[in-house]
Amino acid sequence: MSKANNITAFLDEQREKLKDINPVTRSFESLKNYPITRSQCIYVHNFQSGSIVFQKGVIELLGYSADEFDSQLVHNFFHPEDKDMVLRIIEASVRYAIDNHLSQDAHLYLTYRVRKKNGEYIKVLRQSSVFETDVKGRLISNLSLLSDISYMNTSNSVEWRFDANGVDEEAFKKYIGHQYEGIFSPRQLEIIKGISEGLSSEEIGEVLFISKHTVDTHRRKILKISGCKNALELVAFCKENGII
Repeated sequence: MSKANNITAFLDEQREKLKDINPVTRSFESLKNYPITRSQCIYVHNFQSGSIVFQKGVIELLGYSADEFDSQLVHNFFHPEDKDMVLRIIEASVRYAIDNHLSQDAHLYLTYRVRKKNGEYIKVLRQSSVFETDVKGRLISNLSLLSDISYMNTSNSVEWRFDANGVDEEAFKKYIGHQYEGIFSPRQLEIIKGISEGLSSEEIGEVLFISKHTVDTHRRKILKISGCKNALELVAFCKENGII
């Protein structure tokens, strides 16, 4: 089952995990006066209640009313080519934040395409940070700022970065890597390994006893799945996400 099909189960799992935890609540007053442009919106997603508990600028940027912009929409309005990848990254980040102590300076930066109410897709930069925690610092809700970057970023690839003081990068990498399990078939992983070693399609075919044409077909599928443009980007993507 893809991550896109499994998001409801994931959100239910987080609600169950957090149901008996007492949050350190924060007021939304500062967010009401938070300065944003018409190309931006902000919202707070509470994982304990499984709902969007605050939003500002959504209808101006995306066209959705407050009632329409709920938790299910927020996790399903991605471009079909971006959806599975984005949900894997979000799930890994949320799991890590809930399972570990994180300070409020922890940020997830993520770029992807989203669908506006009128059906148009725009490229956005999502900057998410911890909003509320429990007394142990486990994530209860996060604050996300969406900015339309279509005018400056025409790439279709999904890109991300996670910044947090004191974060165990290797531990976090394992959370990310776990979410990518199954994204590539065993054969595709063998081909990715060959690509990372600098082998040509013909050389990979000789090692795996398959034709160059078959290797090239796999390579095209691998690039499409990963959203990468070339072998260099693919190798960097796989190393960054713990795939190789």
